[in-house]
Amino acid sequence: MLIWELCFERIPYENRKFDEISSYVKMGGREKINFGPASPEDKEIQKEFANIIRQAWCQNPYERISIARLFLTLENLASKHVISDDSSGLLPDKSIDLDGSKSKDFHLPPFNEEYTLVDVLPDPIKTVPLLEEGIAAHKNKEYEKAWKCFEENAKFENAHAKYWQGYYLQNGLFVKKDLDRATKLYKEAADDGIPSAQLCYAFAIAATKDFKTDQNKISEFLRYLNLASENGNHVAMHNLGDIYLNGRLGQEKDEKAALKYIKLAALNGNSKATEKLKELKVNIYDSDNN
Repeated sequence: MLIWELCFERIPYENRKFDEISSYVKMGGREKINFGPASPEDKEIQKEFANIIRQAWCQNPYERISIARLFLTLENLASKHVISDDSSGLLPDKSIDLDGSKSKDFHLPPFNEEYTLVDVLPDPIKTVPLLEEGIAAHKNKEYEKAWKCFEENAKFENAHAKYWQGYYLQNGLFVKKDLDRATKLYKEAADDGIPSAQLCYAFAIAATKDFKTDQNKISEFLRYLNLASENGNHVAMHNLGDIYLNGRLGQEKDEKAALKYIKLAALNGNSKATEKLKELKVNIYDSDNN
């Protein structure tokens, strides 16, 4: 709603009482997205921008666009439609007229008109199962039901759903194995900050041809492995520890860094890391003295 407010320079639900606004929004009511006369290029921008707002307004939280994806989409939109260098950037307050309401020939419908989800969501409207339902179905080995749930949620740019789609495509659960598509979905979810997807994308890179001799692939692998580790994935922590302990992938041996990652992995429940510390005769609770 903040995006809508900043763009249209209007107060949302301005003529409604607070309790009325609460009920209205809970029922799926939203503000109108009206655009006034515009050039063909501006109309294209408006169309894409309206889609961003609608995705942020989805009633089901699992259907809403994530913050990371929202910023990425806005960035892509800005790079696609570059403002000329002679533009000052900032416009005077109250000068934006996206909806054309400042035009003498433009008339908005009365605000008391009742709006429904039809106004803000694409047709046809159908209930999307919660992501948790898909995960529960997966645990019960109801793979078809789970896949369909993940598929529906992924249509709304749900990063967790994309991760699960990647997992199913990688392992051939209900659907035919498709490692290329799985890798693509893992990356999209990884870039939205999903630790498990960051790990899976890193491993997908490691499984590619010529990985150990391709420095670009190694750099990409290490980048996403580090991201997964920073986001609390103990498998990533253990793998980083192993890399630094043994000087793999062209990295210099670094015992201090290795033990840091292995300890972190063990503290987060990684059994292999715990065994490695026993093998190295290192107490998990010893502080670094170097």
